[in-house]
Amino acid sequence: MVPSTEESTSQVENKETKEGLIAGNEIGVFIAARLKDGPDVGDALALIKKLQEEPEFLAVVQAGIDKAGQIPGEIKAMGFGGYAELVTIQISYIPKYLQALS
Repeated sequence: MVPSTEESTSQVENKETKEGLIAGNEIGVFIAARLKDGPDVGDALALIKKLQEEPEFLAVVQAGIDKAGQIPGEIKAMGFGGYAELVTIQISYIPKYLQALS
């Protein structure tokens, strides 16, 4: 069977959307863990510190922001497979949120 070019195009087209979703979740998990004891200024400062001191975290966040303007177009062009991939990514974060909140 010949590989579908539509499928490979779809994978490329939703790259920015996936990176945005991952960045949002990484920030969300961090904030959820920080807010367990209630919000305070230290939570915002801790996020800034994490961005400054953890290059891997910063890289994930930057990847999610860099071309975020392309996300609406990607979503508009996305097929079922792309949506399923996004749902799979989101589901993979459920254990991380649960751990952050426990």
